[in-house]
Amino acid sequence: KKAVVKKIATFLEREKIAKAVGFFLVLDFLQGATLQVAIDAQKNYPGKFEPFLMPTPLTRPTFTPQEYGKIVNANPGLFKGYGELGFYLGVFSQSSPDDDTFMGIFKVAQGNGHVVMIHPAAQTIEGLEIAIQKNPDVIFLLHGEGIADEIVPLVEKYPNVYFTLDTALLPGIYGFDNKEDFKANFEKNFSSHLERSISKWKPPIEKNPDSFVWGTDRGEGWHFDEGAGDYMVEMSRAFIGRLDPGV
Repeated sequence: KKAVVKKIATFLEREKIAKAVGFFLVLDFLQGATLQVAIDAQKNYPGKFEPFLMPTPLTRPTFTPQEYGKIVNANPGLFKGYGELGFYLGVFSQSSPDDDTFMGIFKVAQGNGHVVMIHPAAQTIEGLEIAIQKNPDVIFLLHGEGIADEIVPLVEKYPNVYFTLDTALLPGIYGFDNKEDFKANFEKNFSSHLERSISKWKPPIEKNPDSFVWGTDRGEGWHFDEGAGDYMVEMSRAFIGRLDPGV
């Protein structure tokens, strides 16, 4: 919606964030209207968003490769990536990244230079690795809390795989209804959260510094309230400050 995009753009300006990856959900049964949101965002806030084409997991796993290609061809230069594909959600949970439809999607992404963003589930790791192996020219950007043991080996093994450290660094960010409750938990557990993150993520990041990126995965309305980002940035800075300076 235009109001939501405006709120996020205002937030980016307020927090002096140059740009953000934006997942623009395109509904197959309201394709024109939902596509227009992404088009208007680029027109009204140039340079503020890196739009990703996000299919809905409500009725079917994804667009067909032909539909994806048709949308991209009709809107040249609009989208920079495809996803997020959340394999823990809805009908996605019954699919695997190496299914024929997804493999076709990845070929379209490759042809358009699109990054593919995926939130794997534990049961999809085997299929994900097959997809990665068969698409070495596609950049796969992965994220998700609780899948570190499965993801780190993929990051270490494949140069086209990246992991964004967001919910993995900010546990509980989706477990609160407002910033006040999040703040209370954050202040109480800051040190323990930080030490656990250092223990788990410092070694693989320092071993593969070019394969990890930082993010916040903001999606709830209160995530964009004034002041909410301060806590996320504080944790991130504390974590980054504990890494080897060479990283």
